[in-house]
Amino acid sequence: MTSRTRYVLLGVGGLALAVAVGLLVAFVLRSLPVAQPAAPAPAASTPPAPAGPIAPPPPAEAEPRPEAGQNECVDALGDAAVDLDSVQLEFHDDDLVAQFRFAAAPEGEVGFGLNLERRGDKAYLLGVALQDGDVDRVFVQDFDRSDTDDLDTDAVTADGSTFTVVFERDAIRRIGNDWQWSAFATAAGADPDLCPDSEQLEFER
Repeated sequence: MTSRTRYVLLGVGGLALAVAVGLLVAFVLRSLPVAQPAAPAPAASTPPAPAGPIAPPPPAEAEPRPEAGQNECVDALGDAAVDLDSVQLEFHDDDLVAQFRFAAAPEGEVGFGLNLERRGDKAYLLGVALQDGDVDRVFVQDFDRSDTDDLDTDAVTADGSTFTVVFERDAIRRIGNDWQWSAFATAAGADPDLCPDSEQLEFER
């Protein structure tokens, strides 16, 4: 067999092999099942949407407070770190007696007292400082004279969460007879609790 004849046969054989492979691929592809589109998965059942917005629960009602008596203020509860319940004033043997009732016994460094004012031209600060429930200081500050009188700590008596303070008449003798008052309580780093919240009360004799 000449070289020319061998190349011709190899070329014919290569062509025949290529045709055979092509026919085989076509046959295999034709024999495969035609892929059908997958059926969509059934949608998960969802609960029906509510007919309207869900109303929030009503806010808890504040505890009703008793009516204030004469020369007394009654404060809302739970409105401050040092929580005043009520404060009541009266004169006894010419001394001013103030009773401070707290929602709970004060702890840590606590201050409480009274602001007294006469027609805007005379003002006193009557204060008590506590340390872990023990009386540390009792004082009267006269803003007109810019001085402070320290009173005996025995001027304060405690009964649970109630503190009674006797401010001697001599310490506030310049306040006169017609004056207004308000009470406060506070602790370091906390907002004061005021009683009443936004005004002063006339002291009634």
